[in-house]
Amino acid sequence: MFDVAIINYEMGNLRSVQSACNFVGLSTIITNKPNEIMKSRSLFLPGVGAFNQAMTNIKKYNLKETINNFNKSGKPIIGVCLGMQLFFEQSDEIKKTKGLGLVEGNVSKL
Repeated sequence: MFDVAIINYEMGNLRSVQSACNFVGLSTIITNKPNEIMKSRSLFLPGVGAFNQAMTNIKKYNLKETINNFNKSGKPIIGVCLGMQLFFEQSDEIKKTKGLGLVEGNVSKL
């Protein structure tokens, strides 16, 4: 069992997050495999890029249900940058795109 599963959906600053976790003594795995994610004690959803592309990639790897199930388990989830934005119901960044729906609200372009 790993302390942290860092989700790889091809949009994140994966190695930076992994280095920070390792620096403070956490065991990590970079993965997009649901069984590895669910076995971990916590989840990091990093992200750099566009909301709509990130959700496309999350769906491509069938991660939406896994992330929602992890959230329901009560274990900690941390979103970094775009990863945190994906927790919301929707974004208007480039085009209206549904998010993970873990947090009520909409990400609006400034």
